[in-house]
Amino acid sequence: MTGIGHQGRQNGRMPQANRVHQVEAACRELILAGRPGDRLPGESELAAQLSTSRVTVRQALSRLWHAGLVVRRWGVGTFIADASRLTSAGSIYLGMEQVGSLPRRLADAGHEVGLSHFATSRGRWPEWAALEDTYAAPWRVERCMTIDGAPAILLHDYLPTTVGDIELPDPHRLADIRNDLPGMLRTAGVRIVKDEATLHGVSLTAAQARHLGLRQGSATLHAQQRSLSENGEVVACAEAYYRTDVFTTTLVRTVSD
Repeated sequence: MTGIGHQGRQNGRMPQANRVHQVEAACRELILAGRPGDRLPGESELAAQLSTSRVTVRQALSRLWHAGLVVRRWGVGTFIADASRLTSAGSIYLGMEQVGSLPRRLADAGHEVGLSHFATSRGRWPEWAALEDTYAAPWRVERCMTIDGAPAILLHDYLPTTVGDIELPDPHRLADIRNDLPGMLRTAGVRIVKDEATLHGVSLTAAQARHLGLRQGSATLHAQQRSLSENGEVVACAEAYYRTDVFTTTLVRTVSD
C-alpha cells in the first residue's frame, strides 16, 4: 500500500489527543484507498511516516480496531476489515475518556450530518439533573440530528444563561450543525472536562417518535448526561434518544496493552 504524507504540527507541541486523531484520520485514508484484507504499514513505519511515536500510532490503531475497521493479528500485522457488515453509523470509535463533538467525528468518518429539526425555548432543569435551586431557568434546545439523510438522534440540551460571571452565547447558533455545544461554551471561556451519562431503554412519545420517523411507543436507547466544568459546576445537561438502526452504541472492554 502507498504511504501517507506528514501531518504538520502548529503552535509547538500538539496535544496528545489531537496527535492520535490525526494519525487515526491518516489511517482511515489508507483504509479507504485499500481493500478488505490489505495489510496496513507496521507501527514503526507509520510512526516514521507521520513523525510521531509508536505509542500514538498504537492508540490510533486501537480506535480503528474498536470501530471494527481493522483486524489486528498480534505478531502478524493490522489488516483492513470487511466493512460491508456495518449497517449503521456505529463504526465510529468514541473513547470514554473523550469530550468532544459527535457530529464532527461522524463527518470525519465520511458521513453526511445534518439537522431535520431545531427549536429553542426557556424551560426548567430536568429533575434527574439534581441541580440546586440557585441555578437560573435554562435554555432548552431541541435538535434532531440526521446521519446520511436519516433521522438518527433526538437531542434535548439544557444550558444556563450564565456560568459564574460569564454570560453564555445565544444557543441559536447551534442551528448550524457545524457549531457544537462544547465549542460554543469554550469560546465563552467555559470548558467541559467531564461528561456523566446514564443509559437506559424507553418508549417514545408521539412527538419524539415523529421526529425520529418511528411509531409511538417504539423502544429506543435513551441517555441522560451532565457536563461539568473544571470547577465541578454543571454547565449543561442533555437527553438523547437514539434510533438504533441508524446509530448504534457498542460498549467495548479490553485488557490494557
